[in-house]
Amino acid sequence: MTTSDSSPPLRRRRQRCCEKLIYVARHAQALHNVKEQEAVSQAKRWTQSQQLLEQARKSVLDDPSLRDAPLSPPGHHQIQRQQSLLTLLNEQDGQSYPRPEIVLVSPLRRALETATELFHLVPQQQQPSDDGSTTTTTTTTTTSSSSPPPRFVALEVLREKRTGFVADERSSVTDLQGQFPHVDFSDLVTLQSTHATAVRPGEDNASVQQRARYVLDHTLPALTETTVALVTHKGWLREMRHVLTARAQAGELEIHYCDNHDNKNDNNNNTGDSTNDKSFDWDRTLYKNAEVRIAKCAWEKPADDKDRDNQQCCRGPFTSLWSKSVETALQETMGKNDCRDSSPSNNLLPRDSIETRQ
Repeated sequence: MTTSDSSPPLRRRRQRCCEKLIYVARHAQALHNVKEQEAVSQAKRWTQSQQLLEQARKSVLDDPSLRDAPLSPPGHHQIQRQQSLLTLLNEQDGQSYPRPEIVLVSPLRRALETATELFHLVPQQQQPSDDGSTTTTTTTTTTSSSSPPPRFVALEVLREKRTGFVADERSSVTDLQGQFPHVDFSDLVTLQSTHATAVRPGEDNASVQQRARYVLDHTLPALTETTVALVTHKGWLREMRHVLTARAQAGELEIHYCDNHDNKNDNNNNTGDSTNDKSFDWDRTLYKNAEVRIAKCAWEKPADDKDRDNQQCCRGPFTSLWSKSVETALQETMGKNDCRDSSPSNNLLPRDSIETRQ
């Protein structure tokens, strides 16, 4: 990416007083993702038109059997890999990368399953199966005896863009409570009891961005916990990055992305969401299935707040973000990489770099 001469300098900062470590994750591959790929592959036999391929992909999303689809078998394997890396990271440097105290998760089944397997179920041992492969047994506790399990909270504001397709509609609160008894669904229960609709069907990208702003400016800083996991969807994460990009360009947010890796191919998606650029362009690169990134976020101390230790200091604006992959964090623990050497990404954001994707 080229340097933009018009990028404004960061405005003078007041004292940071509210910092949180956030594990940001996209759900693993779900059954409807498999059907999308199959539809696109079949369509490619007779057309290369991106418009027709997109129509083929969307054609499967109204299949009633895919309503709030669960994870696919490969999706579970994707989580196992990420979970093993997170466990190793915590064992290597639990002080810098502690386990989350709270997990905020989309109420769609694919996100709930991902969050559960990442942060609530821990692999215990591998056992041989009848076909000669190995299967991993799990237990319903994520933590050692010295640390309590995290609190799980489902939030409607984190759900995927509500496109109107059946695949993006969630199950009833009663069904979800039965399948995920460790998750607090109070947010959904309140909406249901008041007949309120937090996310309306057919919303546009601007509406998803508004939800992302609410999470960044209100939900996260209001938490008393300092280590958080956030499990959501590609579309939601894409729109959050648009919000971050705009703030960085306006000089309101300092951003450090600590890894440069080849992300030109998204092996879990054949719908044109990948980039052909071998470099890691943080504002354009999409999350892969089950990808987890680690973000250190800081909010500014308001000018009228003199008590640094007061949780109310989080009332200030969101001012800085350091983000890295789990793999990069592991390299740091082994002395092979140091994110502190990276420079802010703000001045690497030309105003025409923001990707618009419907």
